[in-house]
Amino acid sequence: MTNFAASANDFGFRLLQQLSSAQPGATALISPFSIAAALAMTYNGAAGATATEMAAVLGWHDRDLATLNAGAQALIADLLAADPTVALHVANSLWPDAAFALNPEFAAQVSAAYHAAMQTLDYADPAAAADAINAWVATQTAHKITNLLAPADLANAVMALVNAIYFKGAWSQPFDPRLTAPRTFHKPDGTTVVAPFMRQMRRWQYAVVDEVSLVWLPFGAGRLGMMLALPPAGLPLAEFQAALGVDTWAHWLDAFAEELGTVTLPRLTVRAHFDLAAPLQQMGMGLAFTGAADFRHMGDGPLLISKVVHEATLEVNEVGAEATAATAVVMGRSIPHPRFDLVFDRPFFCAIYDLSTTAIVFAGYICAPET
Repeated sequence: MTNFAASANDFGFRLLQQLSSAQPGATALISPFSIAAALAMTYNGAAGATATEMAAVLGWHDRDLATLNAGAQALIADLLAADPTVALHVANSLWPDAAFALNPEFAAQVSAAYHAAMQTLDYADPAAAADAINAWVATQTAHKITNLLAPADLANAVMALVNAIYFKGAWSQPFDPRLTAPRTFHKPDGTTVVAPFMRQMRRWQYAVVDEVSLVWLPFGAGRLGMMLALPPAGLPLAEFQAALGVDTWAHWLDAFAEELGTVTLPRLTVRAHFDLAAPLQQMGMGLAFTGAADFRHMGDGPLLISKVVHEATLEVNEVGAEATAATAVVMGRSIPHPRFDLVFDRPFFCAIYDLSTTAIVFAGYICAPET
């Protein structure tokens, strides 16, 4: 359980670096757990070099499939039971094409470990298929995510593997809305925007590590919460993002101590939507997206990952926070990767013969296509 959480965290930080470097100065919001869960279901169908690459990128190279699935299953159960005063919902699903010969062993493994519901679709009508998956995602995320997939995302699809997460928690000590007032927020490009800022003075779990100011805002009974990290004013955002990884995160977690202070935080309404195919390939998961992909354990192939679509939302106000995420891994048909490329563009020999008797009926050297 802790290994699955740690690997998902590490993967999440590396993916955030990839996304932030691709779009400097832009908001980048993801759910590492949602993406890891969707790719873990997909990993159950992978084999050979494809599985090796996925394991390396996702941090699973040191564990077998049964251990990975058990860890994911235990983590989901533990998170769902973490705090009854906080709403946390995790759902997984498989959406195979009605004509796709899904491997029953694969379906059973994913269903058992990830409690994945299964519903068949007709991907010959990609608009209807997208509507069906989007309706499921909307239901699981309190209608915060309603258009995860476009019909074009399902071109050539034979199956989608989908994860959805919904979180809503009230602050253990809410902000007084009477203290909320407009302030200026300074954007990375040097421009400013005026936004409503909440303010609260009390004792917090607080730390300063390498000039980065940290504060912990608990929800409900206090097991789940939000960490906020404010880099020093003179540090370029890109440098802060590049330095932030799982080791830094671990260092931060050990640094907190209770201290009296004031936290002033803007209300947030954030939505981010990503096609993760390119970032995942840049991180080293290339084979899964090509004709050389090996998903033999999933079903009737050859198969490849055609899309990995992720959307996340976050709303923060005086009462608490509400966050949602959904990830869809779309599997498509692939053309078998040729083992050789033979071009008869110079003189060659040919023969027509009987396979049983080996009697040659025609034979010759072809020195030009036409004579």
